Amino acid sequence: MRTLPGFTLPSTSETLTVPVTSFTATDNIAVTGYKITGSSVIPDAGDAGWSTTAPTSYAFTTEGTKTLYAWVKDAAGNISVSVSIQVAIVLSLSEANTLGNTNVFSSTTTAANRRALPVTFSEPGKIQSISIYHNGGTGNVLLGVYSDKDGLPSTQLGVTASTEISKTSGWQTVTLSSPVSVTSGQAVWLAWVFEKSPGVRYSYGTPGRAQSGETWSGGMPDEFGTWSGGMPDEFGTSTVSGIKFSVYCTYISGVTVAPYLDVTPAAISLENANVATGTFDVVSNTTWSISVDEAWLDVSSLSGSNNETVTITAEANTGTTPRSATITVSGTGVPDKTVTVTQNGIMLATTGNTDVFSGTTTAG
Repeated sequence: MRTLPGFTLPSTSETLTVPVTSFTATDNIAVTGYKITGSSVIPDAGDAGWSTTAPTSYAFTTEGTKTLYAWVKDAAGNISVSVSIQVAIVLSLSEANTLGNTNVFSSTTTAANRRALPVTFSEPGKIQSISIYHNGGTGNVLLGVYSDKDGLPSTQLGVTASTEISKTSGWQTVTLSSPVSVTSGQAVWLAWVFEKSPGVRYSYGTPGRAQSGETWSGGMPDEFGTWSGGMPDEFGTSTVSGIKFSVYCTYISGVTVAPYLDVTPAAISLENANVATGTFDVVSNTTWSISVDEAWLDVSSLSGSNNETVTITAEANTGTTPRSATITVSGTGVPDKTVTVTQNGIMLATTGNTDVFSGTTTAG
């Protein structure tokens, strides 16, 4: 048998379910099964998922450029050569949802501090933009998304470009430079800072905002409370108060984000000192915990979520040989990752003649 399917799809789709515009096949006797897969591996005739009629759609779980493979089989179990087609899935913002405070509160503050408001997602998705209600003015605004650690903003997940603010009062929406993927149950912080505060609407209530001591000169750093130009990687030191703001994010729901976890570097070498320290980075989008198999080694965090830099501290090695310990980072739904830490021992001093002289004597 030599059966070749005819298979067409739209080149782009704004939804995760893509219609199959045509799927036809011929056989010298009869086609008994149709199948669409996301892999080029030839399916087995006995696999689940074969249909006696041609499928009319295919459902993806994530957006992006995808390749689909069409197959058919006959009654003898012969499998055809596949036909493959790519489709680019870019989810429509018209199907997006909002999370945060969409109400326009009556009170106004012109405080210039960098601030952030927490939101918690009940479904997976991708944050596309942040909207804030202000009274209009001049200058620019930066907005960002930060991870949550122990109820405070922590590591930057996404940021907007520095954007000129509207001159009139109302909602202003700024798109993130890159969408931020979130999982169901994940808490993040929506952050903002104005070059010249135009007045932002607020009310008393919870969940309350976090506030850094920094203003526009500190921008939006990687760590929220640290001083740095731009939006910092770490939010840093901040305080929380029972004040909420007219701020929300727009996100596309139903976008499944696979959990991931990595550590770098995977090996650390420490000198023998009274207090020997080092660091490694956890790169993740899920919750994680840390365990250490040796008592002489300590870590700055035993648990967390998303990205974090972890500091290790070792006691002095009083032995003469190097020693090692293993740090294990375990995440939800991902394989464990390990960091091997090696610490040098004491270097023994020598005394006497270590040179090999050229002369020889046999005198006793």
